[in-house]
Amino acid sequence: MITDVSLYALSWYCPSLSEVHVQDCHFISKNGIACVIIRRPMLRSISMCWKSLPRWADVRALQHLHIRNAILSDDILFLFARLPLKELCIQGPRLTPAGASISLALGYQRMCLPQ
Repeated sequence: MITDVSLYALSWYCPSLSEVHVQDCHFISKNGIACVIIRRPMLRSISMCWKSLPRWADVRALQHLHIRNAILSDDILFLFARLPLKELCIQGPRLTPAGASISLALGYQRMCLPQ
């Protein structure tokens, strides 16, 4: 069973941790993901499924972001625009027209948007 404590241990004892893929892990909260983001700001890839998202300001090297079933406001998309993302994949939520325009204008190498 993977929990927030598991993520804390990984972020503490794995200094070369560069990717985190967490899907359908019911014992991990956004606080667990936030812990990894804070402890490992050089993460390159995060894949996750949550309704609410952790803070992103601490991720300086993030290049790949896959988010499923999260509520994404235009403000969150503006925040993503400040990350060095090459790939953004959003599955599940609907984006506002402004949010879709923001995302499309960023020129990611690969982008998946909800239909």
